[in-house]
Amino acid sequence: METGARRGPRSVVRLLAVLLLTGAALGLVAPTAGASCAGPRLSVVGAPTSDPSLVAADTELPVVRVREGQALRVEVSNVNDAAAGCDDVGGGCDDPGPAAPVPARGVSLVLEQGDRRWTLGTADATGPERAVRYDVVLPGAVARGEADLVLAGPVLGAGVQARLVVA
Repeated sequence: METGARRGPRSVVRLLAVLLLTGAALGLVAPTAGASCAGPRLSVVGAPTSDPSLVAADTELPVVRVREGQALRVEVSNVNDAAAGCDDVGGGCDDPGPAAPVPARGVSLVLEQGDRRWTLGTADATGPERAVRYDVVLPGAVARGEADLVLAGPVLGAGVQARLVVA
């Protein structure tokens, strides 16, 4: 074969196969994760948010404006059972791949304001989106000012998911 000669389709396929196998053997080609363990995503449906550029400085979450006694629908996706071993990293050649996310059970939606806490609802995440929906009414005892919506559960680390401003 002369230099610069054109290679046939079989030669190109063989070359690609050799490169892929070599890359896999050297750990340069990693399998893609089939599932994601991204953290929960919470949205307060139908509640007005403040200017999108305004976020709570200590949490970097959008501020949602509400009033005491207001009915809210809170939807959360990616509610995973952290104890189920969901792993997006993978562990090398012998690793069978990342564990699929497992929906969390007994997930509470908690409203926190100062030293007061109200459990607004508890539910199990379901479906491929590992979603939870809460239809709640804000307690009349909530004072004007900032409050936080937090997810909590036996296998879920608590954390601020939304900052509310009660008017």
